[in-house]
Amino acid sequence: MELDTLRTQMEKRMDSQRFLHVLGCEQEATRLAVRFGADEAKARRGALLHDVTKSLDRAEQLQLCEKYDILPDIVEGCEASCYTR
Repeated sequence: MELDTLRTQMEKRMDSQRFLHVLGCEQEATRLAVRFGADEAKARRGALLHDVTKSLDRAEQLQLCEKYDILPDIVEGCEASCYTR
C-alpha cells in the first residue's frame, strides 16, 4: 500500500487528535531513519500504523492477535501487523 493511501486510510479510522499524533510520529520516525541509515519507507509505515486499532476494545485487539497468530503481550505491535496482512 502506498504511503499516501495508507495515510488516507488512517485518517478515516482515527479521531483528529490521534491522527495528528500519528503524523507527528511519522515525521519523527523519518528523521530517525535518515539519521541512523534505516529504511525510511518502513519507518513511515510503522509510525502510521502504530495506533491503528486504538479505537478497538481490548477483546477486539486480542481477536486480531489470535487471528494473525501474534503474541497478545505485544498488542500495539499486533495492531500494525494485523492491519498490513
